[in-house]
Amino acid sequence: MLRCVASAASSALVAMLCLGGASAPAADEPAAARAKVYGEWRIFIKPDKGPEYDRLIETQGLPLFREAGGRMVGWWKILIGNLYEHVTIWEYDDMAAFEKAVGFLGGEKRFAFFVAKRDPLLAGEENRFLRLSAEAITPTLHDPAKWVIHEVHRVPLKLRGMYLDYLETEGLKLLEESGFRPVGPFLTSVGKWSETTLLFRFESLAERERLIARFNATEEGRRYNRRIAEFTEDVTTRLLLPAAFAKPPAGDKTGNAAAPNEQFKSPLLPHLERVSQRVFAVGFADKFRSANCGFVAGSDEAVLIDLPRGVAAAEMAREVERLTGKIPRRLALTHADADDLPTVKEWIAQGIREVIATPATRARLVGDDPAASKLPIRICDGETEIGDRSNTGRPESCLADLQ
Repeated sequence: MLRCVASAASSALVAMLCLGGASAPAADEPAAARAKVYGEWRIFIKPDKGPEYDRLIETQGLPLFREAGGRMVGWWKILIGNLYEHVTIWEYDDMAAFEKAVGFLGGEKRFAFFVAKRDPLLAGEENRFLRLSAEAITPTLHDPAKWVIHEVHRVPLKLRGMYLDYLETEGLKLLEESGFRPVGPFLTSVGKWSETTLLFRFESLAERERLIARFNATEEGRRYNRRIAEFTEDVTTRLLLPAAFAKPPAGDKTGNAAAPNEQFKSPLLPHLERVSQRVFAVGFADKFRSANCGFVAGSDEAVLIDLPRGVAAAEMAREVERLTGKIPRRLALTHADADDLPTVKEWIAQGIREVIATPATRARLVGDDPAASKLPIRICDGETEIGDRSNTGRPESCLADLQ
């Protein structure tokens, strides 16, 4: 869990940067949210019928499925696996809502017309129904991730309790802290009960490889892999690519509040919050003493507020540029630890042109290092320019001043 600890020197900044915990459901979430069911369909398309099937689903299928009450989580094509297979997941309030949808479609002439055109395009179809576990991470409707790994764990029923206890109390938190964006676990309520499903969302395959390599190099990552191996008989993964038609309809009113700001989510920074138009806040895990930092987009450059923890400077700089469109060129320190100087030097080598700090912060940072005089550290103890010339303020309050 992230928590906020404000010092006198940085209370204004920390007040801006305090974040909540991971995105798993809160303990007081309404029971109705846990009653939701998710229908998953595997659809096998005849090899020469793909484009025709896509057009039919987009123009006739999706409007009918939505009119019946279904809410689409995603519709994907398989890139690694059966190349002529689609996978789609739809959310319903409960099984009674799905029964109502079946009744609606069964009596709808438009659906019968749609089925008559669809079935000749198919080689087969199968489905199952899923429910989220008690502490699962809920899916985003019309999931915008560019790549999804669909991962099925086959867990003997006698081990499922221990498996879920590990995953919900330790595993999911570890995955999020390591930069992954999992969804689930989904338990199978109609189908093979031994199957538990997770979705892992990525912006690129290169990102996936980087996260896995970094995860497997840690003791925590190796422990996660050992524990999953202890509980599972088999793990199957497939690489999914969103279908071109898998997007929300114009004027979508699904109530998915996260979707409009999805582009501001970060696989590198799982506890990222966009505070205002140009201000971003980041929280870090317990093992980094629940530290906070932030960054601000100016007209020509980005300003980093305090040091990120557990993230390489090069990766963080790329992520700041991706999110703001600006390269980080200044670092404002509200505080510093005695061992932070190597990290500051790493940021200077990465492109930081100026470090702004109070006299006390500079003293803690550099100590008696004789080479410190050569570093681009500007001391300020009053109003000072940070980022744009139109924005001024002390380091500990510059986030508020730059909003």
